Amino acid sequence: AGHYGSGKTEFAVNLALSAAKSAQVTLADLDIVNPYFCSREREEELADAGVTLIAPAKSTHHADVPALPPEVARIFADQDRFSIIDAGGDDAGARVLGRYRPQLDAADPDLWIVLNANRPQTSSPKQALALLRRIEAACSRRCTGVVNNTHLCGMTRPEDVLKGAALAKQVAGDAKVPVVCHLATQEIFTQISPGDLSGERFPIVIRMKKPWE
Repeated sequence: AGHYGSGKTEFAVNLALSAAKSAQVTLADLDIVNPYFCSREREEELADAGVTLIAPAKSTHHADVPALPPEVARIFADQDRFSIIDAGGDDAGARVLGRYRPQLDAADPDLWIVLNANRPQTSSPKQALALLRRIEAACSRRCTGVVNNTHLCGMTRPEDVLKGAALAKQVAGDAKVPVVCHLATQEIFTQISPGDLSGERFPIVIRMKKPWE
């Protein structure tokens, strides 16, 4: 979960493709608030990697229709699969998780909040922590980790990642949870020395493209 534009869908898709190399993976696209930059846009790529995608019907892929796919129940029934839920933006998007509160309580999954320090609404620790708390309240679950995905799309610089790392560390400390990882392309990571960025690095490939790209 995370703020609009945080890159949570980019993380969800990259995580699913990475995990699919060694496990059976299901990715549930539950972003029914904003129909842009959704996991379902990468349906063919996910299928080629063996990832099972659960998403709204194709006829509503680009419609702002608050309809949840009934297949979501499968991710709670099959405990042998590695399942990822890509929630909608902000607390409004996370609220849909409340629909599955009994199943989530039983499964006790991680709730990771993706942060982008370059978004005005989450550029300070106070703002980012406030968003984290609103998301927790909306889905009735506690955050278990923070993911640093600070970027400026194709203009991302190493300094952006480092700025996000500082924000993530502060927010994670205030929330008493760990920083799960830092996201960036491998090209960006090669420009950051090990001593400048502590914690796990998760190299990603930019897969969520703008319509004109």
